[in-house]
Amino acid sequence: MTISDSRHPGAASPHPGSDSRHPGADATRPRVVFILGTGRSGSTVLDLLLGAHPDIQGVGELCNVVRGGWIGGQYCSCGRRTPECDFWQAVREQWRQESGGADPRHYEYLLQAFEQRRLSALRLAWTRRPDHLTLPARSGAEFRDYAEQTAALFRAIAAVSGRSIIVDSSKNPVRALALLRMDRDLGRIDLRLIHLVRDVRGFAWSNRKSFRKDEAKGVQADTSGRAIWRSALAWVFVNLASDYVRRGHDRRRTLLLKYEDLTSRPENALQALAGVVGVTADPWLEMLHAATPLRPGHVVAGNRVRMEREIRLRPDLEWQSRLSPADKRVCWMLAGWKAALYGYPMRPDQDRRSRGAAGQEADPPRAVPSGHPIPRPHFPRSAGKPPIEETARPPLHSHADG
Repeated sequence: MTISDSRHPGAASPHPGSDSRHPGADATRPRVVFILGTGRSGSTVLDLLLGAHPDIQGVGELCNVVRGGWIGGQYCSCGRRTPECDFWQAVREQWRQESGGADPRHYEYLLQAFEQRRLSALRLAWTRRPDHLTLPARSGAEFRDYAEQTAALFRAIAAVSGRSIIVDSSKNPVRALALLRMDRDLGRIDLRLIHLVRDVRGFAWSNRKSFRKDEAKGVQADTSGRAIWRSALAWVFVNLASDYVRRGHDRRRTLLLKYEDLTSRPENALQALAGVVGVTADPWLEMLHAATPLRPGHVVAGNRVRMEREIRLRPDLEWQSRLSPADKRVCWMLAGWKAALYGYPMRPDQDRRSRGAAGQEADPPRAVPSGHPIPRPHFPRSAGKPPIEETARPPLHSHADG
């Protein structure tokens, strides 16, 4: 199973806690597990799964909690809008205390300045003194302010939840780079990076889907499908950027994880995750084997599956039969070179045959293993409000669109 490549500079060590510089999470330096990579790759499901551990709090795409949650009023996965959620109300108040009275709108400005601009990525990558970094020029947006308020938000979540490890599934490589500088240069957090990768053809198929806005179902706006070639190029670009960030971090605190390994062979994947995060995998494995329902938690933003009553941890291989041969060729022509580096074969059946030849049990075609249920809260449906539906041809049955 290719969960991480031990030959790669960003590969994980099974004992990251042995790093004497980072002995463990504490109240002043919270441990942050950041999931980076493309969307539509299962990051929301991974967030929910990690958050089922008694020492870990999953919060979804934390980069959107201010604008989408506290300001925009999006739904939390508990079923309430974020401003009305007891958990996020307590986090906001604790964050103000931790940061000395931070203003959400000013913090959102800092997020945009350091996470959403190309200049930010370039300067964060090359500057030697991020504590002196100011973006944009003459704006007064200083990286130290961003770092202090972001670390305070992580500390607030840890204090309110009573859990010392926070999962942020924002995925943005620029945000990951900013968090890396907060760890490496400023010592504000203890960062663990999980680079989640999905087969480019599955990613492209998922991106073809369109959805109607339904906030209670986790769809914040109408979305239209993306052309296959655009998805393939975006997949290459984002994963190249994610590789760059991952290689810049302590290899003992990073993991390259394939979505297909997580869903098809979860026991091995969870053991690898536990090694990087610095916890025991026993709670995850016990729930997986007993099929014990997981609590929805307090995940803000992310894929619509966070609002579902239950999902199952199973591979979404729909693209293998629904994506046209021509579209598959386009994906492989544009992104196959990168996919091959991650261990993806040009023909999916090659992967099954190779595992069988190596003495591993080959997956039967289109097999769906018994999954792990994750419940969703119940929502009262407004009178006359139509259910969410797709407006494009591909069907809505994916658990990897997070």
